[in-house]
Amino acid sequence: MRLEERYKQDISVLNAWINKLEDRKPELMAYFIDDNDELVEKVVLEIGKTDPPPDLDKLIELERQQLISLYETSSRELKLASGLNITIDALNSVKKPQEKYEEDCKAYLEEYKYYLTKKHNRTIHDARFRILNFAIKNTGNAPAVKIVFEIKFPVELSIPSNEEWLDFIYIGEKMLPPKRPSVFTSFTEMFKPITDFSLPGYRVPGVDQVSPVRSNADGPYYSDKDNCVVLTYKIQEIMHNFEETDLDEVSFLVTDSAIDMQLVLKYKIHESTLTNPIDGKLFVEVQFTDC
Repeated sequence: MRLEERYKQDISVLNAWINKLEDRKPELMAYFIDDNDELVEKVVLEIGKTDPPPDLDKLIELERQQLISLYETSSRELKLASGLNITIDALNSVKKPQEKYEEDCKAYLEEYKYYLTKKHNRTIHDARFRILNFAIKNTGNAPAVKIVFEIKFPVELSIPSNEEWLDFIYIGEKMLPPKRPSVFTSFTEMFKPITDFSLPGYRVPGVDQVSPVRSNADGPYYSDKDNCVVLTYKIQEIMHNFEETDLDEVSFLVTDSAIDMQLVLKYKIHESTLTNPIDGKLFVEVQFTDC
């Protein structure tokens, strides 16, 4: 074989390899991870209806009447409950002055009103609180490196700030009503029942829990854009041949405006070897139930 023909064959083989390498590229898509650990492009959120806000004025007035009644009847009831040989007059002598008791009641009713508001907000929070999990999948024939995944959350799916999360619930505190003011002085401490109930802690993203450590992915980072909250994840690498990377969960509240809607979550995936970002959409359908 002449040298020229051998060079032509070598060049042909080299060009074939070059074409093959040029055709190698990652192909990336975003998905939800559903309750069955399946990758899906649409999830359905079922939201139960919540009770209307309480009539605070009515509840506060009922409680105020209870406090007045307690002051008027407390000596007799304490004598009966204690079984001690103490006269009513003796018990009355250790009562707080009425002016002081009314002052304590005023402060207590303010706390009680705050508690009722928080209790209702907690009910709403529990009914509307949801979590979504994302994954990025590479179905191409080349690894994806230095990936940035951005996804927009519509206003109907509200991602509160840490301060707003804290406004919904108590962290590390007891979700109990405030204690009613004592009618008596410290004399009656021995008669107080011991009650110490506590509720399990409630998670608040970024405050009371630490996300699992992921060596390959970082995020989400939050920013505001076009009246939406944009979540950004940074991923070091996703291998090809149908490899996927799970991302840290996102917590949010479903708003009233999401009733019976199908919401679109638009996303972009940037990758260091691709000239243009990949655009895509995920879908969230909100269904309100009577339960």
